[in-house]
Amino acid sequence: MSRTSRFTVIAFMLASSLGSTAISRADEQLAATATTAASAEPGKAPRTHDGFYLRLGAGLGETVGAISRDDGGDKVHVKGLNIASEVAVGTTILPGLVIGGGAFPMIVPSPSWNVGDRGAETSGAHHISGIGPFIDGYWNPRGGLHFQAALLFTAGVVNSTDLNEGQVGFGFGEMLGVGYEWFIADQWSIGPIVRLVHYHLRMKGHDTGAKATFDLVSPSLLVGLTWH
Repeated sequence: MSRTSRFTVIAFMLASSLGSTAISRADEQLAATATTAASAEPGKAPRTHDGFYLRLGAGLGETVGAISRDDGGDKVHVKGLNIASEVAVGTTILPGLVIGGGAFPMIVPSPSWNVGDRGAETSGAHHISGIGPFIDGYWNPRGGLHFQAALLFTAGVVNSTDLNEGQVGFGFGEMLGVGYEWFIADQWSIGPIVRLVHYHLRMKGHDTGAKATFDLVSPSLLVGLTWH
């Protein structure tokens, strides 16, 4: 083989080797870019509070408050153990910041009514619901501390007993809460929520049509399960 032929073969082999190396590096760069894009896609990062939000919560609390009758009768002081719950759905608009809509109801199965000098008596169960827009903010999108608040449209039903007639009504309310969560999977987290809800309702009796204003405050401790 002539010297010229040898140089030609060597040049060909060198060009082939360089081409293969360049292609390999290009493939690696494409794979890295795809991986980075996937990890940066909103709502897909593991153990990070981003994207779609779903909260389910349940717990117990104490309800205290007062009932003011329009006819000027004695004010009724209300107290009782409540069963609290919440369901909220939203989306992340900024890192760790969620807005959406939710329901934040409670049931007081056996509330105590203290009326004037009559002492405490057990009234019918109170079923109170509150729905409306909420906000939930995580101090660190990869952490567990969060703060929540909501403005509520409220509805209430009081069961009738020998002490009281059945009542129904509507009103407004507010919710504030703070909690801490631990991730148990890439998107699921669980933890306690301390919640305070104020329910203000205008109620009307089923039989007499008598009207009254209910102002109830419910501090509760819930366990929340969150997909986020």
